Amino acid sequence: MTREAREKAKFTPGPWRVDNGDVVGANNVMLGSEADLHLIAAAPDLYQALQETSQAMDALIYEGIDRGKGHWPAWDKTARAVDKARAALAKADGAGQ
Repeated sequence: MTREAREKAKFTPGPWRVDNGDVVGANNVMLGSEADLHLIAAAPDLYQALQETSQAMDALIYEGIDRGKGHWPAWDKTARAVDKARAALAKADGAGQ
């Protein structure tokens, strides 16, 4: 999350983790503000959107490779974003807990 996004966000900044059944924010802050609850309620929609975006970006990356279009300037940045999306989806699925 960029500095600007952190300043604009009203929910508790991350990272968040599950600790004995509770969701805990940075510095062991217990979550529960209205903004936190809105973010949690949006999680299924965010998960689906991230999954679809990750798949679409993969398709664009591999389509470019298959068509021999070479390397475009944002290639590495896009690949890193897709990797972050996959890591976030895995975290949401409980991987690495």
